[in-house]
Amino acid sequence: MKLHLVNSYGSYAMERLVNPLRNIEGYEISESTEPRDDVDMNYFIPHHGLAVRKPPGKSVMLYTHTNTNSIGQTEAAIKNADAAVCLSWEGVR
Repeated sequence: MKLHLVNSYGSYAMERLVNPLRNIEGYEISESTEPRDDVDMNYFIPHHGLAVRKPPGKSVMLYTHTNTNSIGQTEAAIKNADAAVCLSWEGVR
């Protein structure tokens, strides 16, 4: 399986979330700031790029929280996602 990590921030917090995924056995893993069209799954960490467009294949998003001024962006990403990983109770509502 081809897994592409869409790591648009590269901040310390995002690196801590991405790091364990970089060496999953049995997966062909790539990483950049943009999604790829030639992979089985794009994993958006964080979710912002998925709000813009849904690439072919499966799309999974991760979000830690939603700021009040970006609720529309989070909702758009959720609509484009096949699955979402939420690290905030507020995101469950």
